[in-house]
Amino acid sequence: MNFQITNILLLIGALGVVAACTHKSSERPIVMVSIAPQQYLLEQIAGDKIDVRSFLPSDANPETFDPTIAAMRDLSRAKAYIRIGHLPFEETILDRIVESYPELVVYDASQGVKALHGTHGPCSDLHGHATDVDPHLWSSVKNAKVMVANMQQALAKIDPANAHHYATRAELLQHRLERMDSTYATRLAPHRGEAFLVWHPSLSYLARDYGLEQIALGMENKEPTVGHLRSKIEQARQSGARVIFITPEIDGSRASTLVKDIDITPVTISPLSYQWAEEMDKIVDSLCNPQ
Repeated sequence: MNFQITNILLLIGALGVVAACTHKSSERPIVMVSIAPQQYLLEQIAGDKIDVRSFLPSDANPETFDPTIAAMRDLSRAKAYIRIGHLPFEETILDRIVESYPELVVYDASQGVKALHGTHGPCSDLHGHATDVDPHLWSSVKNAKVMVANMQQALAKIDPANAHHYATRAELLQHRLERMDSTYATRLAPHRGEAFLVWHPSLSYLARDYGLEQIALGMENKEPTVGHLRSKIEQARQSGARVIFITPEIDGSRASTLVKDIDITPVTISPLSYQWAEEMDKIVDSLCNPQ
């Protein structure tokens, strides 16, 4: 066990003692989730019955994330954790923490989701097992519907007294997601087969759902070579891609320089934003009506 994880486990033990002394039974139960988009979805189900906290801040990079003291404090007080499934830190740091904190009940929101493989290239988890699952499950409304059903069932187990409340709110949310999916399918139908660029391959599921082609400029866990970038840009040119999606943590000027010879529109997105529905709308709007 490395030094960083050992320190994390010592910290959570100390925080657990403090939480046991200070926690008030009248407080709403805390349920932790992995990322802010998942927090948004779970809060639509929970309403005012559950205090939902995200382990990963919305401005953090899941691949280089180190747990904050605030996140560890929340985790030490949580009644349950609902993981989104397949994020690297869930397979490494989180699993080690859960092993040392047996009172914490863990659920998996990704059960039943049809995962994509190979979009990020092969990588390994903490135990050296090869894995190639695309972790960006939340970039699909279809996936969100499955995850909402899983999270509603989890809440019913965590808080049985309010199971009907969660079922009712989840049903309303499912209707909203059905409308989103139907609207996106109708709007994107004329664009089936079209390509778009991204730096990091974070929209693979959206591309799958609506028959689009995602061309990723970046490479998993390493700096892309000049040859790789030239190949991808040429692919984008030949495919007629009109949009490139970049994220706040990526240097927008660098991306713009790389595609300066292509007639393409840069669009900044925040895949880890709490405003999940707004981000999805923005992506679809950009694909349908590139400026």
